[in-house]
Parts: sequence; C-alpha cells; structure tokens
Amino acid sequence: MAHWILFCQLFALGAFVCDTASASAQQVMDQDHYTAAVFEHLSVPSYPGLITKAEARVIMNINLDAFEKQVEIAVSKGAKVIVFPEYGVTGFFLGATRKNIEPFLEVSRNTTRPIVNLCTQMNDKDRPIQQRISCMARQYSVIIVVNMATMQPCTKHDPHCPRDGHYQFSTAFAFGSDGALLAIYHKTNLYTDEAQIFDAGSKTGIAEGVFETDFGTFSLFICFDILFDYPSREFYKFKIDSVISPTGWMNELPLLSGVEYQQAWALGMGMNLLAANQHYPPVQMTGSGLYSASDGASSYYYNMSSEEGRLLVADLPCFPSKTLTKRITANNNYIANLQTSLNPFLSNITSFSGSNLGKGINRTRRLSEVMKMINNVNCSLDPKMDFQKDQEPFTSLVNDDPFTLKLLTKAKDNVTVTNNGITCSVSYTLTDNWTDCDWYALGAFSGLHSVNGQYFVQACAMIRCAGQQKSTCGAETSQAHTHFQTVSVQILGYAAGKTFLTPEIVTSGVGLPKRKLVWDGNDEFDRIWTYEGRLKEPLVMAGIYGRLYAYD
Repeated sequence: MAHWILFCQLFALGAFVCDTASASAQQVMDQDHYTAAVFEHLSVPSYPGLITKAEARVIMNINLDAFEKQVEIAVSKGAKVIVFPEYGVTGFFLGATRKNIEPFLEVSRNTTRPIVNLCTQMNDKDRPIQQRISCMARQYSVIIVVNMATMQPCTKHDPHCPRDGHYQFSTAFAFGSDGALLAIYHKTNLYTDEAQIFDAGSKTGIAEGVFETDFGTFSLFICFDILFDYPSREFYKFKIDSVISPTGWMNELPLLSGVEYQQAWALGMGMNLLAANQHYPPVQMTGSGLYSASDGASSYYYNMSSEEGRLLVADLPCFPSKTLTKRITANNNYIANLQTSLNPFLSNITSFSGSNLGKGINRTRRLSEVMKMINNVNCSLDPKMDFQKDQEPFTSLVNDDPFTLKLLTKAKDNVTVTNNGITCSVSYTLTDNWTDCDWYALGAFSGLHSVNGQYFVQACAMIRCAGQQKSTCGAETSQAHTHFQTVSVQILGYAAGKTFLTPEIVTSGVGLPKRKLVWDGNDEFDRIWTYEGRLKEPLVMAGIYGRLYAYD
C-alpha cells in the first residue's frame, strides 16, 4: 500500500497548470461581477475492492491536498467560489460495486437546517473529509463545491429503503466561506452503470441545493443532470442566477462535447454556469468552463493532447435573473407549458424512437469503416472547385441518432432538410470555396435518443463530415479547414413553448467563438447566425440542440 500511496501523491500533485490569462486582476468583486474558479483535474483513481476505510481516507486526503493548492491560488486571484470535478474527492472507482465502495462513503444529511459548521461545531469521526473541506473553506474564506460518495441509513419502515439498509448517493456539497454547510444535492440522473452503485436523488429536494450569496442565488447539479428537466426546470422557481456543476463528462462530438453544451445550456437557460470536469483524454474527458448567462464562455479549457488539467479563474455577472427578462419570460412559458397536451405536435411524427429509426445501421461496422476511410484519405480535388456532390437526403448517425442529412455542395446556398415533423434550414456563404476537401452536411432529427440514456431530442446541425463519404457525416471530428463568411441556421416545426432550445457553434480544435462579437441568436434560440466576416476560424458545426423533456 505504501508504494500505491506514494504514486497517488505524485499523481495528484503533479498534473495541473494555471490559466492566468483569464483571471481577473482585481482582488475584490465589483458590484456587477464576481470572480469564480473551476479546477479541471484527474483525481487519484481507486480500486475499491482492495482498499480499507483507512486507506480510502488516505486517497481522499491526497486529492484534497491537490485541491487545497488550487484554492490558495484561486483566492489570491479574487475568487469567491471554487468548484472541483465529479469524483474529484474519491477519484474514479475502478471495478466498483455497491458494496465495495463503502469505505469511501461518508454520512450525508438531507437538509442544511439547522445550520451546521463541521469545522467549528464538532469533531465528527464519521465525516472527517467533509470536516476538512469545511475548514478549508473557512481558512481561505471562499465557497467550495465538491462531489463525494455518501450514504444515509434507512429502516424497513421506509418502503424505498435498499436491502442493505442505507441509501448511497453521488452528492454535491457547497461549504460557505465561514465553513458552514450551504447546500446539498444528490445526483438525480445517473449515467448508465452508476445506477449499480448509487441511488437516484429525490426529485423533491432541490431546495436543499439552493443557497444565497451577496452576488446572486446559486444551485447545484451534477454532470448528466444537465440534459434533463429535473432539476433544471426548478431553477426558475428559485430565480437562480448561477448553477454549479461538478462533472465527469466524456465528449461526444459533434453535438455534445463538454464545453460546447455547457455554453449552450448557460445561454439557453439565461444562467451562469460553473462546470469543473475531470481531465482524462484517453476516455474523451476534458472540458470545463465559466459561462456567462448572456455572453457564453468567460473562460474555458478543452485539451485532448495534454495530460495536464487547469485552474480557470474569471468574472461572471451578478444577478442575471434580474437583467435577462426576455429569456426568463420565455423559459417560464416553457415551464408552464410542460404539462399541456402535445397531441398536435405528435400527430406530425411517424415514429419518435431513435433506435427504431436506426434499424439496419450497424454502428460498430460503420465506425470501423469511417476510421478506415479517414486514415486513407488521398485528397486530390482542386480546392477552388465546388465538389460534385448530390443533395439527395440520406441517413447517418449523429451522436448515435439517425439524422436525415443533405450535403452542402455550393460556395453559397440555402439548404433545407426535414425529419419527423421538424424542418431545418441553413443559409451560408463561404469566404472562398471549399478547401482541403471538407465535406459539410445539414442534418435534422426529432426522436427519442436511446444510447447511454433515453431522452427526446429535436435538433438541427450543420456539421463537418469526418471524411469524404456520406457515412462519415456525424462521425466525431474536431478539425476543419473551411472558412464561412456567414452562416444562419433555423429550426421550424419543433414543439414551440415545450422544447428547450440551446445554441451551439464550434470552431476547429473545439473552439467557442464569442457570442455577440462573432455570432448571435434570437430570444428563443430557434435561429442563430454569424456576423459577416467575423468568424475567423474554420467551422466544425453550427446548430440548435433541443430537448423535449415531456417525452423522455
């Protein structure tokens, strides 16, 4: 065990850099903005079946050693709140079962009332890790948000009590600058195998995840929760200004890379978002950021080529719920309409099962063929000539959903495509002509996504294909070469007032061009457009990703 602990210490403390360029120079928050921080980091992983409770605490403390160094740096740059990743304290569980992660569990309360300060009020032998974080927050006078594995005992009188006599949760804690426990949130939407080790949090407990500060009202959710109606739909009831998300997000281009969707969600909701991801490129895990409710990314980090994580520090607006009145009104209408009938909309849909629509498409074979084509591209076409491509509709998997797509064939054009009642259109002009044999397509999808979770999607996207075959349109690619002078994407026929729409624009290398300087959208985000000549980087995708929560 000693050799393992030594390795853990080196692993935890060695891999990070600090993003000084994005940090605010001011040490004190002004009346319009506050300074926040997130830390992207690969925490020390663990093998629960081989570890005792004492050894588990050693590993968790090693991860906290790395966190404390970042707290000190962030506070020196004026940060009032700092966020750490999902599984940040425990590390990822390798070979986990419900039973063998018990050494990592600490008892969690269900409420923040009465107020408890673990640092000053008690020496709790059952919660030493929570107590250390509480004292860290108090020592540095900063709000700290972490994710931990927790448990709550229950009895046979509770009809939902698990057989082992306790609940197990993935829990986010917020500790105040005096060390007091401000908020508790148990992850509600568990990702695939997480359901084997954790219980889902109650959908009635969002109030305990809300806390007030001098610079706005905050709430918590964790990773996969971002795609679902709960707890997001509750945020408007509490007039939330900023949402905090510890996450362990695996990127899925072209529509669901971490920074791409984090920014889209913040803009769509009209709320600031503070998202801290694990950093582990071998499993597509990178992407953290601080996102303004009105402008998008204030600072973000996406790096698939480096083993180093990063501390981000940036300013965010105070109280956006009081200034973004049009966006809040639009979303309040959407909340009110969730319970209304969707029959008129559904009558236009022939089938809304993504898995049914995708029958006959062998994903494993397709990905193998795509990679073979990408690795054997011999591009000899004249980049100054339009490609001789047809615009017949075809089907290809985009983020595991069978989109209907059409290739873009001209240097300037208007293209429309339909799928299950929705219509997507793009109007675009290239800066020059197609370069380096880039293929682009416009795609539409309205249906039930059913891979690694089930949720109803209505989406339009102009995407760069990964190769020079139709079957590569939708395969993951992060690079592009073609420059667009203008792009405008619109979605029609969606369930207006019920579908939550988010705007997505990604440039080569998974860059996020600045909203209002490079691109913009209307209040509903059913149309987005770039300003003429301002999009300087090659475009990977531009689109609108919609979630129809009522039909998940």
